Amino acid sequence: MKRYGTLQQKESRFGFFLALPSILFFLGIIVFPVAFAAYLSLNYADTFHLELSFVGLDNYLKALFNDQFFAQFFYQGLVYGVGSVILQLGLGIGIALVLNEEFKGRSLVRGLSLLPYVIPFVIGILVFRWLLEPVYGFVNYLIIFIGGKPVAWLGKDYIMFTLILISVWIFTPFVTVSVLARLQTIDQSLYDSAKVDGAGKLMRFRHVTLPALREVIFVVVILRTLWMFTKFDVPYLLAATGGAGKYIANLPVYAFETTFGTLNAGYGAAICMILIFILAIVVTVSQKIYEVLTK
Repeated sequence: MKRYGTLQQKESRFGFFLALPSILFFLGIIVFPVAFAAYLSLNYADTFHLELSFVGLDNYLKALFNDQFFAQFFYQGLVYGVGSVILQLGLGIGIALVLNEEFKGRSLVRGLSLLPYVIPFVIGILVFRWLLEPVYGFVNYLIIFIGGKPVAWLGKDYIMFTLILISVWIFTPFVTVSVLARLQTIDQSLYDSAKVDGAGKLMRFRHVTLPALREVIFVVVILRTLWMFTKFDVPYLLAATGGAGKYIANLPVYAFETTFGTLNAGYGAAICMILIFILAIVVTVSQKIYEVLTK
């Protein structure tokens, strides 16, 4: 028994050393930055010199109760996140259902469906900015050609719609691939049995396909919600078009501009910590709802 225990201890130590690089990576990339941001959020911190002055919860109280921009950017991020996720989910599931069917050239179409996701975001956004440019953009050229009036796609009235449209185009392939992978693992005998029982396409989708997709849809919704609500690059790059950028700025953009624009790293860290707290609540509540619905 003693010899076995010694061997088990050796194996445990060996396993720990094998896992040590991953543990150090996790601590260095995730734990340390979050802990340091939490520490900064309790101070007034100059971005360049990091001269810290402890202010307690003042940064949090200011963001939550005395900063109108925080409320505005939170609302815009919510509109952007919810709107784009709903469209990505609906369009992604629809495309996945089509690509799961047998048709000529299916492999080619599947490959092309991934194209928006593999194109670098900067290139994709720059192309869209050129296409939607109000004066010489190709889209407005077509609208004028057919007798319509040009639209200020990058103006304050349409820039949120434009942002959601671009994001749906870029990120829908992720939903498509995730759902399609699950569709290909569904036992075909379930569909055959449903056909024997007289179920049509709609009934087969409702009672066979949809239950099988329940878990993957939940994961996709959580991931896409987290990623869209914390999305920085797409809103920031599109906001570079001018003053209308403030109508699509979200909390990550606001935190960046606060940290490197007004040089207040403490307040920027507080915004990030509030965002982390919000997302933690969203994930927890979503998981509880899923557990209740699947009982």
